[in-house]
Amino acid sequence: MRWVICACFFLFFGCADKKIPKEVMQPNELKVIVWDMIAADEISSDEIIADTTIKLFGTSIKNYKKVLQIHRLSKEEFFKNLRYYEEHPDHQKVLYDSVMAYANRLKALPPSKKAEKKDSTLQTLPVQKKLSKPQRQS
Repeated sequence: MRWVICACFFLFFGCADKKIPKEVMQPNELKVIVWDMIAADEISSDEIIADTTIKLFGTSIKNYKKVLQIHRLSKEEFFKNLRYYEEHPDHQKVLYDSVMAYANRLKALPPSKKAEKKDSTLQTLPVQKKLSKPQRQS
């Protein structure tokens, strides 16, 4: 009988829902920042495609810093939060699932609504300009 009680005790406390500490950003807060980091990475890749003289590493770092600046978050705070989620895979799964759900919601928006929804990465990041076609000489 004691073994059953001990087993139930360990099962109950071992499987209890572990809360995310208050000093760590919640998945709903961090998902927007992670999404903006992904967007900043895409912007960097697009810049490299448009101008092959640009170095990817420097451009990416510059864009990541701008995202953190927009969200008023230091690099140390951002990595502290990411480290927590890396150390807690159950919470990391929730974070990345919420990032994917956020991306799917943005993707499902009609074009008129997408224009209304401001992308925080576009606040200070350069917008890729279309390259003009070379003119033919007559």
